Amino acid sequence: MTVSTLNTQQTHLAYLPTSDLNKLTHLKFPHPRTNSPTQFILHEDQLYEVKIIDNDNPHNPQNHLRDTTKGDDLVLRSVVFTANKDSPDQSSEAGSNGFILEDGSIYLTTKFNFSYVLINTFTQQLLKSESSSSRYQSLEDITESLSSLLEDKYDISKLPEALIASSLVSITENIKEGDDIYYRHSSTAILSYLKAKVNALASSFPESILQRLIKPKLQPLDIDSEIPEDILTLSKNKYSILLLSSYLNLHWTDKLTSSFDFSPLDKYISELDQAKKLKKLAEEQLQDVNALNASNRRETVKSGAANGKKVTKKAPVKKAPVGRGPLDSFFSKKK
Repeated sequence: MTVSTLNTQQTHLAYLPTSDLNKLTHLKFPHPRTNSPTQFILHEDQLYEVKIIDNDNPHNPQNHLRDTTKGDDLVLRSVVFTANKDSPDQSSEAGSNGFILEDGSIYLTTKFNFSYVLINTFTQQLLKSESSSSRYQSLEDITESLSSLLEDKYDISKLPEALIASSLVSITENIKEGDDIYYRHSSTAILSYLKAKVNALASSFPESILQRLIKPKLQPLDIDSEIPEDILTLSKNKYSILLLSSYLNLHWTDKLTSSFDFSPLDKYISELDQAKKLKKLAEEQLQDVNALNASNRRETVKSGAANGKKVTKKAPVKKAPVGRGPLDSFFSKKK
């Protein structure tokens, strides 16, 4: 854990790939889905996305109950740092008494694949001009093209050439001539790359999401029945696309989704939902019948009481044992 200054006006708590801040380079690139400026960190040819984690969760139904400041409606979440006896600087306030960081937001760095930025940028270029996709370009030409497309507002020049080259290989058509590699934009290559990512996610799908979100929706009415394996696989593919779409623009999200045949899954869910509705309807009708019968019994009791009649149960008829009844004694021989 490292406390570093990511903003010149405030101190933030950040989890960084290294505690040596001299080895970190701060960069900004457009987010591949929203195009909004996003903060990244470069460390040893690996790019990391900086995400802010706070107590604000718009997906939580209880989110409106969280504590916030009166002035700017910011989430209240301070961080308390206790005294560190092993601190090399015992004279400092942090080392002797600890301190409180008022802004408790955590800046979390996670590994990021620059290919997603390239896919988004290339897509914008392809939609503007199809001619740019018909020719091969050197790495230098592509870097200059990227700088032009990003309008020099971002830090493409600070990225190592090796990182850009490795990001290009899987999403372009490329040929090697001598020591140089030339690249050409390719929608086919991009789609193949994204489908491979979906398959990789589906093969190691998070068990927590599988148990909480997917299986409850697919479980047959008969609890002893298993979810068909092909249906479960299709569902994991669909949710993998949903996870991947956080780094894809709408063009590629739609194109990736349409590349899979989800009709068997849609049919299965539709039939299962219909069966659940019919079962619920039957249960509601049974409850109505039971309620009506109970009401009729109550009305019968009330009606008898109102007429002065006592509703009693009929006494059971006693049956004489065989060979011991009145007729048997009449026809018996006199002694």
